[in-house]
Amino acid sequence: MKTIIITTVLILFALSMHAQDLNIYKTDGSIVTIALSSIDSITFSTKFPTIDEFCGSKPNGWSCELFQNSFDTLPIPQGDKGRLDNPIAVIRYINDSVACSNSKSLYLQVYDISEKDTLEKIIDASAPYSWCIPMFFGENEKYYVITSPCYLYNGCWTDDYLKPLYQAIKELFTTSIIE
Repeated sequence: MKTIIITTVLILFALSMHAQDLNIYKTDGSIVTIALSSIDSITFSTKFPTIDEFCGSKPNGWSCELFQNSFDTLPIPQGDKGRLDNPIAVIRYINDSVACSNSKSLYLQVYDISEKDTLEKIIDASAPYSWCIPMFFGENEKYYVITSPCYLYNGCWTDDYLKPLYQAIKELFTTSIIE
């Protein structure tokens, strides 16, 4: 047993002696290379947004509601095989200054990132169907967020109305439809 431990330690020591650079991959895909000889210690901190940050990031003039259960009466996009499974949460953004009398709410459905592949297949399969189909909105390390064209392009929203909201929540995503 001592031989195995000593051998393992020697192998790890030899490998570490040959390591010269540390490559750190940033979320935008670029790489930062740091020479190991210049590092005294390494501390990593990754902050994942919480569900509450979706409402906490809303801009002035907007209100936000977070629903985490009882999704039966909430709008969930229809996939090619019917209504999608319940999300982790539904976020409802409201701008009362919108001159429309109906559909003043923008809904985002938040799913666990582990459901990304399944949701992407549903989104692709649903593309030729009805107006309230699921549509990718954004994702981060923890969540995959969808919406629907019927929420985004319902005749009430214009780029001028959505821009403040988009800028306020943009940092919650690593990839999104927000430019």
